[in-house]
Amino acid sequence: MSRSARLFLVTSLVYLGLGLVLQAVAMFDVWLGFNPLAYTSVGSTMQMLLIGWLTQSVMALLYDRLVESPRLVSVIWACLNVGLVLTIIGQPVLALTGSDLVGGLVAMGGLMQMVGGLAFAVELVRALRERPDS
Repeated sequence: MSRSARLFLVTSLVYLGLGLVLQAVAMFDVWLGFNPLAYTSVGSTMQMLLIGWLTQSVMALLYDRLVESPRLVSVIWACLNVGLVLTIIGQPVLALTGSDLVGGLVAMGGLMQMVGGLAFAVELVRALRERPDS
């Protein structure tokens, strides 16, 4: 397995663990009702599992199978994960406080994720063009 693929796979497993723990806590809250504001973390849980785990697992597979000479892997990884951390932390805080500063950080996190996704698409298209037809 390439270093690029391993980076995304290990990161995705961290997000899987965190997402499942957060989901379990939310389900216990549904049952016991100990926090009336527990539903503020639903968006963060979705981000953690969809972008953090699922998307980065697929990226690991594509880096391992298709991309032979990754050029943007560190930029893609940084954009996705810094953006993801900003949105995971910022969404519940924004829901609780409504702060403009936190809202700006959440929006910046979303933009960083978009840039990371677009850079990955560019890297993937480049790899497909360089790959001989089989």
